[in-house]
Order: sequence, then C-alpha cells, then structure tokens
Amino acid sequence: MTILKEEDLRSTVDSTIFRRSGVVEAGQLKRNALGVPQVMFFVVAMVGPLAQAIGCSPFVFGYIGTGTAGAYVLGGIVMALFAMGYVAMARKITSAGGFSSFIALAFGERLGTASAYVALITYNAIIINAYGSIGAFGSVILKTLFNIDVPWQALSICMLLIAAITGYREINLSVKILGILAVCEIAIFLILDFVITFHGGANWFSMAAFSPSNIFAGNFWMGLLWSVGCFGGIEATVVYSEEARNPKKTIPRATYLVVVLIIVFYTFTTWAITNAIGDNLKEVVLKNPTGFIFDIAAHYLGNIGNGIINGFMFTSIIASIIGTHNVISRYIYSLSRANALHLTIARTHPRFKSPHIASIIQSVVSAVVILACIILDADPFVQMMGWFGSVGILGTFVLFMSTSLSVLVLFRKLGVEKEGVGKTILAPVFSFAIILIITVMAIMNFSSISGTTGYMSYLWLLLPIAGGAGFISTYLKPRGSLNLSADFN
Repeated sequence: MTILKEEDLRSTVDSTIFRRSGVVEAGQLKRNALGVPQVMFFVVAMVGPLAQAIGCSPFVFGYIGTGTAGAYVLGGIVMALFAMGYVAMARKITSAGGFSSFIALAFGERLGTASAYVALITYNAIIINAYGSIGAFGSVILKTLFNIDVPWQALSICMLLIAAITGYREINLSVKILGILAVCEIAIFLILDFVITFHGGANWFSMAAFSPSNIFAGNFWMGLLWSVGCFGGIEATVVYSEEARNPKKTIPRATYLVVVLIIVFYTFTTWAITNAIGDNLKEVVLKNPTGFIFDIAAHYLGNIGNGIINGFMFTSIIASIIGTHNVISRYIYSLSRANALHLTIARTHPRFKSPHIASIIQSVVSAVVILACIILDADPFVQMMGWFGSVGILGTFVLFMSTSLSVLVLFRKLGVEKEGVGKTILAPVFSFAIILIITVMAIMNFSSISGTTGYMSYLWLLLPIAGGAGFISTYLKPRGSLNLSADFN
C-alpha cells in the first residue's frame, strides 16, 4: 500500500484548479458566517425531526411495534458509525460539494460527477416531497386550527416563494429563521414526551421498547430502513463548511452534536409514545397512522397543546424546505465551480455572497415540477410525498453507502495514523455493510414503500440514470477541466 502525505495529495489536486483559460471566475461564499449552533440549525431544520417523528415513525411502529425506540437507537448507531468516518475526512476536505468532493477525490472526477448528479436528483426529490407535505398537511392544519380552507396548491407555491427569497439572500437570514423554528419544534415535542413520562401512560416507564426480543420482532430490516432514513440530512454539515468559522473544528463538532441530538429526540419521543399507548400499539397506529400522535397530544396537552404541535408541524416542514433549498443551491454552485455545469452559475451575489444564480435555478426547477403536479392533478400525499419521498430516501442511502466506501479508499491513500483504525476503517466498513443491506431492501420493497404500481414501481431507476448522465457528461468536457476534488485543503 502506498501512503501519500497530505501535502502530496493536495499538490496533485491543486494542479487541476483553474487549468482552463478564459473561464468565468467562480465567486466565493460568505466566509466565517456560521458557528457550530448555526450549522446545527441548518441541519436540524433540513432533517425536520418533528415532521419526521409524525410522518415516518408510523412506518417503524407498524413494522416493529413495541421495539420501535430500540430500533431508533440502532439506526442512530448506524449513522454514528457513518459520521465517524465522514467527520474524519471532513477535517481534511472543506467543500460545498459535500459527498461528491469525497467521492471525486477517492474514485476520480467522473464518478464524483456521477455522484453529484445522484445527489441533485435525491435532494430535489426530497424537496418536492416537502412541497407536497406543506400543501397536504398545511391544508389540514389550517382547517383544524383556524377553520380556513386553503388549497394545497396555494400553500406549495407560497412556500416556493419563501424558499426562493431566503435562498437568494444572505445566509444569516436563513439562520435566524431556522434557528427559531428548530428550537421551537424540538421543545414542544419534548414537553409532550416529559408530560407522558411523568404523568404516566398505559405502560408507565416501561423499558420493553429496548428489549432485543421486541426490537427484532416483526419486519426488523424494514423498520431499520425507516429509522435510518429519518437521519437523512445530517450530511449537510459539510456542505456549509466553506461558510463556517474554523471549519475543520466547527463541522465535526456540529455533525456529532446533531447526530446525538437526533438520536436522543427520536428515541425519547418514540419511547414515550409507546408507553402512552400500551400493548395495543400496532392496532392504534395502523388504525390512524397520520393522526394517532395528534390524538396523544390532545389527551396529554389538551387542545391548546395539540394546536401548538399542529402549528410547529407546519413550521417544521417550512424549515425543512428552506434548509434543503440551501443545500441544493450549494451543490449546483459547487458543480458549476468544478466545471461540471456552466461556470457562470458559480457566481455569488456581490452583496450577500450567496450562490444566488444557483438558488434561482433551483427555484425554477422546483416551480416547474410543482406546476406539472398541479396541471396533472397529482395527489400531494400519493405522488409528491409517496413517489418523490421514496426516491429521496433511497438516494440518501446510495450516497451514504458511496461516501463510506470513499472514506475507506481515501484513508488507504493518506494512512490512518492521525485518525486511528476505528474511525478510518472499522466505522466505514460497518456503516457501508449495514447501509448496503438497507439499500437492497429499499429497492426490493420500493413498490410498498412508495405506493407505486406497474411501471412507476421502477421510479427508483431515476437514480442510476442520473448517475449515468453525470458520468457521460464528463466526456463532453476538455480533459483535465473538471475539478470536484480540487476543494481539498
């Protein structure tokens, strides 16, 4: 095995930077704008823990039952293993390109570009899912709270305009909005959890949720699939590394803190809900999967408390859309800067230092898809949430898996002395193996996950098609002109 020094690898990568003549100079994102709390706000907002707890936990409850909280612990351990290798490499790579920069450095610019195209499809699927959620859930919530009938189409379009404005402007505007929303959505649900715990539910303070016999009961792998899927978004820490203060310290700290926070939140919440309902848990969940948590909230917090949770469910989706829009904009910016897209897209706003052109492009793409859904009379639950959301969750697994593998390859080149074998070999190997199994399960069960039938059950093929398109596109560029890996520093 040949071990490279970091300066040797940096020299190899730097030789590709701006080797072109007559190109548009890429703009810089706003430097030193984000500390650990601000990065956490962005990532927590993108994950949307309250919306995930209400929208995804019914699937885990349905597949596993009483052992759901334990399944979230295992899902959290998988993501912690992933984060160990991811963070170790994040100390060496500072790039808005995130995953694609890692993969390009490990496997070359062609595969790095392919992974970036997969990421674009994945995050666009996630944000369309969220636009469907804000329309579908928002209409119900506004009717419940204020007896106002608002069509889902109007809510989705209004949210698109909010995301477009915040994505175009200075990043600190988004931070202020997301910080408030992230704190509030977690706080209100933790209040419910504590009230259930100390008031006493049907199975007061029972630890049955953490019994192996309950965790591995039912369809364990499908339950684990949904529990791991709820952590999608934690990878966005690295996307903000160029805007972070002292990124080689800020990004690792923010990543670990987000992982711990989300593990504790999901585990405590699902444990409290399990104990609140009792032995007939599966029956209650299957009977009313979209409303049983609101019923629990009404019972323990009264109508006012339930109304507050409804309201923050609404704002949780808003925060997720703003956070996801920002991540996609930075991916587009990074691809452009690397010459995988037109270089003019990599300009930043002269005042805000935001990737404003990339943000506008993302807003236009989202608008086209939303308008197509409106014209085709798509159902916001079935098509926008079910179909697009399933593509997004599968794409997230593919990116996690690819990144774990790239970490192994990169540290084989760099050597493991500084970070240790656990972070650079064992953690990536275990996370890769488990996420590979989950990915295969997701493909095999895509029809049931997405609610698709017939030809639409092959919608997951959008991911390899996107990757293939990205790979082929590299042959249209002059040799040596791509530089996704050139952000290594």
